[in-house]
Amino acid sequence: MSTLINYTDELINEFATQEATSVIKTADLPAQYAELKTTSDKIRAMTKDGYKRNQIAKLLNIRYQHVRNVELQVLKK
Repeated sequence: MSTLINYTDELINEFATQEATSVIKTADLPAQYAELKTTSDKIRAMTKDGYKRNQIAKLLNIRYQHVRNVELQVLKK
């Protein structure tokens, strides 16, 4: 039983660490982008300023595919 408790504690700690890391990444977002309301607006602005897709995804804590979809949507219009 104690093995199960230890394993559960490890999973909880790992999850808490991942959550803290995502908060730190979002906090690193430059102020001019933090002011924008939607994630899509942030993606468009960051793309315009020369950020790469993987950088945007990490800073906004979203998937690469989301960034790509927003960028391609702009190109279709």
